[in-house]
Amino acid sequence: MELIEIGIILGIFNAIFIPSAILVCWKMNENFRISENTISDCGIKPKTHHIFVSCASVAAIIQIIFYISFAAKLSLITSPIYYIPPVVVGVLMLLMGFLTQARNKVLHKTLVIAMLTAIVGWSVVVNSLLINITNILGIGLLILSAVQLIGSLYLYKKFGENAIFEVFFMAISIIENVVWASVALII
Repeated sequence: MELIEIGIILGIFNAIFIPSAILVCWKMNENFRISENTISDCGIKPKTHHIFVSCASVAAIIQIIFYISFAAKLSLITSPIYYIPPVVVGVLMLLMGFLTQARNKVLHKTLVIAMLTAIVGWSVVVNSLLINITNILGIGLLILSAVQLIGSLYLYKKFGENAIFEVFFMAISIIENVVWASVALII
């Protein structure tokens, strides 16, 4: 097994690891409600802060490895500039994990918005490049990216700052990760 394939398998692992880690932290904060708390609130209380930060850091590193491995496996990237978005996403995830809302709410919110924007941007770029390999899948995933962006904005506007839009956004990102990893392992 090559290093690139290990990186792709890590992407599938992350699709399980991220929701599981969040669920554990969420359950440890017994009184959390999806309509009142954000996922980042998991890092506010002392009993879950270190778990949340550690999991966010591991997930960020795995995600960088996965994105770069995926792009390298499919030879999608023709210029080194395309590697910038996944590295930015990973760095923003790391910073967001360390700079929780408890430390600096405004900076944390800015990092979340920047990370979500970078993820959507990277998804659009990769899905556009996938059209060269498989039209139907590339177009389908571009539509999924549009649904992710529009749906997340709608849910944020309708319900405000809580875990509802975050869970929706994360679910679509996880679906994309699994589809990308599957394509990379099959081809």
